[in-house]
Amino acid sequence: MPGSMVLSMKDIESARLEDLRVAQAKSAMGKALFPVSGLAILFGMVLWAASWGASSIGAGDVLASVLAKLFPSAVASPGRLADTIVWELRAPRIAMAVVAGAGFAVSGAAMQSILRNPLVSPFTVGISSGAGFARLWLSSWESDWSAGENTW
Repeated sequence: MPGSMVLSMKDIESARLEDLRVAQAKSAMGKALFPVSGLAILFGMVLWAASWGASSIGAGDVLASVLAKLFPSAVASPGRLADTIVWELRAPRIAMAVVAGAGFAVSGAAMQSILRNPLVSPFTVGISSGAGFARLWLSSWESDWSAGENTW
């Protein structure tokens, strides 16, 4: 047929292979971009949380304190007060928040995997109801604890 282009099976396979390579490259870049961007956001939030509080130390002082702790001979410490605030007051709170968030993420992923439901919530298996019952039960003991009578 004049004007029509006839493709051989080899041409079709090579085009499919090229499309597959492009798709794999995009997928690999997307898979690498997600954890890198997540870690960058986590680093920014940790820096913000360490600089935010009752005493005003800036993000620069927090970053200087962290770098001085990691590289003591290369970076000067911003001062004893900033080091104390960052490492003794705010770092434990931030570390516990990161650990708790990671625990919630792992438990949510485990629930979604076990129940094979991407929309699973704590209400699905009664975790929230059990937590409410435990709080109610503990509140009945609260008056005894406030009076100093820790009887179990």
